[in-house]
Amino acid sequence: MPTDEAISAPSVVGPNARAAADALGGSNDDTDAGEKKRYRRKKPKAPKDFESEATFLQHVRKLYSADVEADRENRDEMTLDARFLAGEQWEQAVKTRRNAANKPTLTINRLPAYVAQLVGNRRLNDTGLKVIPDTGGTREIAKVREGLIRNIQKVSNAQYVFDKAFEQTVIGGLGNFQIHLDYAHDDVFEQDIRFAAIPNPLSVVWDQNSVDPSGADAEHVFVIDKMPRSDFKKLYPDAQAGDFDAETSNFSRTGGWDTADTVQIASFWRMLSEPRIVALMKDGSVQDVTELDVEEWFDVVALDQDNEPMIREVQRKYAQMYLLSSQDILAGPYEIPVQRVPVFRVPGWELFIEGDRIRWGLVRFARDPQRLHNYWRSTIAEKLVGAPKAKWLAADTAVEGREDTFRKSHISDDPLLVWNADSGQAPVRTPPLDMEGALIEQAGVASQDIRDVLNIHEANLGIQSNEVSGRAIMARQRVGEVGTVIYQDNLNMAIEEAGKVVNQLIPFVYDTPRIIKVLGPDMQTEELVKINDEGGIDITTGKYSISVTTGPSYTTRRVEAREEMMAVVNAMPNVMGVAADKIVEAQDWPGADEIARRLRTQLPAGIVNEQDMDPQQAQAQQAAQQAQQKQQELAEAMAQLTLAEKQAEVELKQAQVAEAQARAQEAQARAQKALADIAVDQAGVQIDQARVQNEQVRVSAQAARDLANVEQGRARTVIDAVDRLSPAENGARNNG
Repeated sequence: MPTDEAISAPSVVGPNARAAADALGGSNDDTDAGEKKRYRRKKPKAPKDFESEATFLQHVRKLYSADVEADRENRDEMTLDARFLAGEQWEQAVKTRRNAANKPTLTINRLPAYVAQLVGNRRLNDTGLKVIPDTGGTREIAKVREGLIRNIQKVSNAQYVFDKAFEQTVIGGLGNFQIHLDYAHDDVFEQDIRFAAIPNPLSVVWDQNSVDPSGADAEHVFVIDKMPRSDFKKLYPDAQAGDFDAETSNFSRTGGWDTADTVQIASFWRMLSEPRIVALMKDGSVQDVTELDVEEWFDVVALDQDNEPMIREVQRKYAQMYLLSSQDILAGPYEIPVQRVPVFRVPGWELFIEGDRIRWGLVRFARDPQRLHNYWRSTIAEKLVGAPKAKWLAADTAVEGREDTFRKSHISDDPLLVWNADSGQAPVRTPPLDMEGALIEQAGVASQDIRDVLNIHEANLGIQSNEVSGRAIMARQRVGEVGTVIYQDNLNMAIEEAGKVVNQLIPFVYDTPRIIKVLGPDMQTEELVKINDEGGIDITTGKYSISVTTGPSYTTRRVEAREEMMAVVNAMPNVMGVAADKIVEAQDWPGADEIARRLRTQLPAGIVNEQDMDPQQAQAQQAAQQAQQKQQELAEAMAQLTLAEKQAEVELKQAQVAEAQARAQEAQARAQKALADIAVDQAGVQIDQARVQNEQVRVSAQAARDLANVEQGRARTVIDAVDRLSPAENGARNNG
């Protein structure tokens, strides 16, 4: 794992080797030698897994030699491809022989047009990196990380970096680029992530055992950089420049690292790992607890079914780089916490046949038809040069004294040729011989062979061909694009790997409170974001994944947007009322920006973002807003006055209605009183009637009682008479 000392060191590779030397202390010349002695660069130490610097360098040289030899054939062919594309298309022996015989050796180089077609198509498209929240991640932080990556790409000119690697892949079958860390400014200690191009694809030597197209599985890689020997002595006065020893003399086939005027420096990256202890916490997060005491994490760690803490030991990878000459360790180690080497390969076609890796690009198999095309065109030129010019047959007396006129008639503009008519026989012109059709046919066949080998036809190059309809032309173009999509796809794979490395480096590089710039999807909209501070966004937390997106470049999208905008305006003219500034700004008219600026000040407040306006526009917008606000306030006051008047009218109407309602209620009350009086009178009558009825009932009841009393008296008399009878009379009565 990177140590504190390694983390603080500038991680600079490849083309920035001299910058690394300056950052580590500069040169030690005679000026102020005593003062500079205090800052003398410390001698780098050999890695801990090697006994000494000598054994480490010997190991590195053997790795380099073995890797170069394993890829020797492909590297040689890449050189031939590049030279062939640059115009060296004749075998030297053939060219020498033809020149000696004064025969033409024409080079009708058709290949740059095909290479430019692929490279140009790539430049019309952008490849973006999208950040997706993963475990513990949030959309807000993902958006900030994505904007930060866009800013890194813009500052690094990543489009050139990717395009250069793609160009190398198309030409020779392999391109490379890298990521390094550099200080944000000369007067700060904060570092930034940068993409960097590697102009010479042969300056990268890959681990021969790596099979991943992007180099993700490489255990080591070399990035070679050249510098003048005088600069090397100035920057590294204690280091020695020399070639490899006899033990690795086969390296001399590569030309050696050092020449009389230059010294080669290698950035040697290798992947290492160290044991770490990780724990699953109760909140679901996984944390590294290697450096913590058990008491610090035991209470918050998750437990398994046996109540044992869920911890395990893992091997965590990290990348380490040493800056080397052939005989010395110049600087290092630089260590960064990433899962692969920060160098990325972009291959073309790549096959593994019986243990051999065979790699090629667009040029490789077009070389033979291109040579034939050059040969046949040169042969045609040779025939044309050697063909007899128009000749005249004439008697000596017919052209006597006029010989030069007839000899130069083919270059003369005079349409009149005069001959001696006294001779009686006019001169006769004999035409030159015709060119053999087979030569012209073979030149055309060679041209077609080039197109067939490359699978790029006339439609792709914008040349008129047999296709007539737009659909047919697009279908033929589609065939060419599909046939070469492997180059773009391999580049996208490498860019995605680079995005993963950048994503891994963000918590490592941007781990302190600072203000970063993030860009919007248009690569133009800028925003400053405060991170890792109280009230700021902590971009070091959570995990995030990377995906790659490919589409038309911003320029292409702008052209398409302009056309679509005008179509929308034609269909919906009212759109100009809210988007006039954007629509005009998208046009290519002279002064479109100024017109858009003026329109922007006239749009209603709240539609235009203040960040899109300059101070004058903002001031004009503010004045317009103030005037609009005053007008609005006046309108509101008038509206309130009108409302008050309306309200007074309503209240008057309400009072009138209330008065009418009161009168109605009073009349209703009088009517109800009259009804009540009537009801009272009726109640009195009913009471009288009830009294009469009650009296009648009472009289009837009394009569009934009197009658009952009479009947009762009669009954009692009978009973008394019966009681006075004798027992015998009672028995007889009963029996009877």
